[in-house]
Amino acid sequence: MLVPGASLPSESSCVAQVDGSPIAENAPWNQDDGTGYNSNQSPPGGVPSYFYQYAPCCTEMPNKDFATVDGSYSGTTDDIFRVYACKWGIDENYIRAQAYIESHWHQDCAAAHGGSGCREGGDMNNPAGCVSGLPVTPITPNGQFCGLEGFGGLTAPNAYASWSILQNKVFYQWMTWPMMEESTPFGIDFRFAEMRGCVNGDQYGYFNSQSPSGATDYKNAVAAAQSNPNGASRISGWTNLQYLAYGCIDTHYSGDWFSGTTDSYLAEFLSTLSSAPWPGGNQ
Repeated sequence: MLVPGASLPSESSCVAQVDGSPIAENAPWNQDDGTGYNSNQSPPGGVPSYFYQYAPCCTEMPNKDFATVDGSYSGTTDDIFRVYACKWGIDENYIRAQAYIESHWHQDCAAAHGGSGCREGGDMNNPAGCVSGLPVTPITPNGQFCGLEGFGGLTAPNAYASWSILQNKVFYQWMTWPMMEESTPFGIDFRFAEMRGCVNGDQYGYFNSQSPSGATDYKNAVAAAQSNPNGASRISGWTNLQYLAYGCIDTHYSGDWFSGTTDSYLAEFLSTLSSAPWPGGNQ
């Protein structure tokens, strides 16, 4: 886990390291969902310009934080995790653990590719309906995003609001569609670009709009993790860098800054991180 503001390696150098010591597929359902579809590929149609123009969503962090997200690596599930852990300076076991508690490492939805069943979609009708008031793009005609309704084996207007191995809330992050459903590498690349932005302090404005006291704790956590990453945080047994990283993991679930509170999601993440029950275990 790299500190806030750390210099990050190039994706190509990360790919070279991972391909030099590959890990076999421990989640074969991602490479064949029963229809032959392989989600462990880069987005089949590439990444459209509307993603780069409008990511991430909701003014949570700067658009520039997502400028190099492309999900271009294809490989086994473990190797995808390792490439993007390297690219974004994230502990690779943080990715394994979060993917496990979100989906048990599943990015397979046969119903989206001519089969039946869907292990990938989540949060049905939470929220429900189309998203309105958006800019007009190829996936938001008339300024509405309705692409989730009736998708993945559901009957419209029912919709899964969350997709990917990490259950990103596409209802809000509409500009990630359809890549988020199609491509495990894209989902991982996007989510941990988001986490790197959080680690770097880029979510201060958003957290401040939610809770000024929480934003102050977040700002202090970023500063402590940068200046003294291995020092003891205010939570017993956690370093300053762990405090920041765990908070940035938790906000994927809670939507705000945790201020050191271990909620049910973070408790499950920490337990999973310790026990490593994911496919293949510790590598």
